[in-house]
Amino acid sequence: MHIPRIYYPENLSSAMTVNLDAQASKHLIAVLRLQVGNPVILFNGQGGQYSGLLSGINKNRGVYEALVEIKQYEDISLEPPLSIHLGQAISSSDKMDYVIQKSVELGVTDITPLITDRINIKINTERLQTKMLHWQKIIINACEQCERNLIPNLHPILYFHDFVKEKNDPLKFSLTPKAEKKLADFKFSDNKNIVLLVGPEGGFSDQEIQMAAQHQFISLSLGPRILRTETAALAAIAALQAICGDF
Repeated sequence: MHIPRIYYPENLSSAMTVNLDAQASKHLIAVLRLQVGNPVILFNGQGGQYSGLLSGINKNRGVYEALVEIKQYEDISLEPPLSIHLGQAISSSDKMDYVIQKSVELGVTDITPLITDRINIKINTERLQTKMLHWQKIIINACEQCERNLIPNLHPILYFHDFVKEKNDPLKFSLTPKAEKKLADFKFSDNKNIVLLVGPEGGFSDQEIQMAAQHQFISLSLGPRILRTETAALAAIAALQAICGDF
């Protein structure tokens, strides 16, 4: 039986009992149909995880409450040796959600949503902030599923030019169709910190490509085929993990 994992954003320790929030409680009780005594794993994003047992179940007027008794701390880390900061141009809701979810499963450590020249959404500050909360939940859910115990950093939304100016990492890639260089052209043994810049559905503008080059981003090709924005991001992350990560 797969043991369910729940993110609990508070301090945890052995021998304590915690009261899960309504959403997590409903997931364990109504969706997974857990019973008292079933095992549960909690993690708080600070590293490691805590094994425990479902010790109490309550339902009052449609609101679920689950109590978990923590048994012991487990020093488990599935973090890859490679640090990837994904600068992803904001795309339509389903595609952006997919990229964020799968990039977390593939091991990215940082994600910055970007406003670029050709994004196909209207810029609304209030709506974008709501999106940030939504994306944070996707990241947490992905960590629960893939068993990561550290939560990747979701950085505030930035305009493209601000992102490329502030990133001073020694190895920075910008995915660009028809670029001359490929991943096979690089040696990664001495550098495990990588910034990956991925454009929107319409691609980067010529001005953005030039600006990225001016700030030492290397134009990178993923082969002769034109990939969708969500495909390009995930293909590049997977390739990097295979070359110098833990694939």
